[in-house]
Amino acid sequence: MKGETFIIKKFYADTVVGREGVCIKTWKTPNGQEWVKLDFGKNQSGQKLQKAFPADVLKKKAKKGQKSDLNRV
Repeated sequence: MKGETFIIKKFYADTVVGREGVCIKTWKTPNGQEWVKLDFGKNQSGQKLQKAFPADVLKKKAKKGQKSDLNRV
């Protein structure tokens, strides 16, 4: 999963639906929920734009010629 591009499919906190980010880390919480940390690049002053999301609000971006798998992260 690291290095793959994900798309936000449900509104979460302050991030809009459709925003794309690259996976830099994944982990599971003690209760079994999977989380993914995405990198959105840098802002104009050079600060890194990274945020963690529960896996159920994300979908993998489809590669050219493939359909996106909406149910699997």
